Amino acid sequence: RIQPATLDQYGCMYKPHILAVMTGQEITIKNSDGIMHNVHAMPDINSEFNKAMPKMTKKFDYTFQEEEQDPFPIKCDVHPWMGGYVSVLPHPFFSLTAPNGKFEIRNLPAGTYQIEAWHEKLGVQTATVTVNEGETSTSNFAFSRS
Repeated sequence: RIQPATLDQYGCMYKPHILAVMTGQEITIKNSDGIMHNVHAMPDINSEFNKAMPKMTKKFDYTFQEEEQDPFPIKCDVHPWMGGYVSVLPHPFFSLTAPNGKFEIRNLPAGTYQIEAWHEKLGVQTATVTVNEGETSTSNFAFSRS
């Protein structure tokens, strides 16, 4: 069984800012602030929803049933600066970068893959990487504003 992912509204921000889950994976959406929030998800393929979370509503669970690899926005209509993104993938081979920009995709079977790096303002980059059995492979992405 896949563990539920968590999306928290804390400090008037969505944490994490970008959430990647597998198709059918449960997401526990929390309101850790003592104020009114809402979660307005705007996917292209899955159903859009807009759920109010008054301060007494601490959490609810939601599951996206359809694959949606392009990250889609979520926002809080009460606090317009609150926003984030969700990506729904058909496999467990994804990663979010650490604060230093590094990422790791574990347990990827040997083979040649097209990998993609997505940045909310700077777009998408792709690379081909070959993973050999028992070895580690690396790939570097460099985003710029030019």
